[in-house]
Amino acid sequence: MKKILKTFALGVMVSLLTACGELKLDTSSEEAMEASIEKIMAELSPDKQKDLLEAFVDIYMLGEMDSFGNEVSASDVKAKTDAKLNGKTAREVFILANEIREKLKNQE
Repeated sequence: MKKILKTFALGVMVSLLTACGELKLDTSSEEAMEASIEKIMAELSPDKQKDLLEAFVDIYMLGEMDSFGNEVSASDVKAKTDAKLNGKTAREVFILANEIREKLKNQE
């Protein structure tokens, strides 16, 4: 039993260390965001690059849709969405985009 727990703990630690090495979005400025997206895209396959771009479109589109009817400027909407994306890995962006897609489906 002790050996199983040690093996499980080692597996968890390896998983956590692997996740720590993933590149993250930096939305602190346009330049930082572009540079971080380029680095992330360089590590993805062409199919995943396309998927990531689609995820960004969906996330920013929902930000725009949420502001309809409100007195919110486009720059404020973008800043709010940028803040939501800051520090996220590609995997986390995919998860967020899927949550948004589900939310949109449920609104129909």
